[in-house]
Amino acid sequence: MQASEKLWGAVAHATLAISQQRGWRYGSHNELIQATRRLSEEQNDSNIYDQFREARRLHANYYHGFLNAPELDDLRPTAHDFIYRVLALVA
Repeated sequence: MQASEKLWGAVAHATLAISQQRGWRYGSHNELIQATRRLSEEQNDSNIYDQFREARRLHANYYHGFLNAPELDDLRPTAHDFIYRVLALVA
């Protein structure tokens, strides 16, 4: 569960960074969701939002513990790719 929260934290912080840079609101979970939707539209790349949506399962797992180790391993590359892609867009 700790691994889930750490990965989620990195996803959220990448989203915060891009939101701050672009002047978007980022104070709530819903605003992070909106930011990734906006970024997907801006970049004309629906995978950005899709990856964020998948990564949100990591956040839920911290509280509910529904993911097993193989499922967590499957989400890790998605989270990493999202983080690297978003941070590459931060000027």
